[in-house]
Amino acid sequence: MKYDDFISICTSKLLLIQYELNQVGIDKDYSLYAYDENIKYKCNINNVHNVTDVADFEDNYKDISNKPVKKVDDYSRIPIFRPLQVDANIALNYLYFTTGNTNSFDTGGNTLWTMSTPNTTTTKLRFAPNFVYYLEGGYLKMESEPTAPMKVDVILAPDVSQENGGSWPFIKNKKLCGTTCSLDVSVNVSPKHIEYYPELPGLSFIDIIITHAENESVDFEALLLVYI
Repeated sequence: MKYDDFISICTSKLLLIQYELNQVGIDKDYSLYAYDENIKYKCNINNVHNVTDVADFEDNYKDISNKPVKKVDDYSRIPIFRPLQVDANIALNYLYFTTGNTNSFDTGGNTLWTMSTPNTTTTKLRFAPNFVYYLEGGYLKMESEPTAPMKVDVILAPDVSQENGGSWPFIKNKKLCGTTCSLDVSVNVSPKHIEYYPELPGLSFIDIIITHAENESVDFEALLLVYI
């Protein structure tokens, strides 16, 4: 596979790149590969015939590649990767809002967050950063009782089609029934590297979508656990 095609697939699908380097003197030969479920993408480049490709890989992708293997899936034998420990600053930003009421949205002045109500049964929070970050998790907690159970979906790159590597469901169809029921994915979760592309900023957006009864007004506290 050509290098440009390999990188295009990996970046659009947010695949984790692995590499093996065979170096003799100043000669470098890279074997690159990445898994997408049961599909393995491979590419070979060297600094004799692919000088610009090697330079691009070393400048932009090498440092975020080769995450250590945690285990191998027993059925598919595909490696399951966990990111390295993150050397970055944690950014805790608590959010407070009432479903169906955009005027209630309290971000503490953080302009990266917006809230919208596409219809009377949907409340959407959007995190729209303009930088690379690591997502470890977060939580969503009801502060008042609903009249009916609610459903929560958390989607990465929601405005980009799945065919183009977007609309990635982090959380799907989680039910919240009341103040004793919360969504918490901040424990024992390895940080996920989220790349930022200035030409395609929507690839780093995250939507938290709450589906609820018509005109439902329920108070929430939320937190996204992010390293920057």
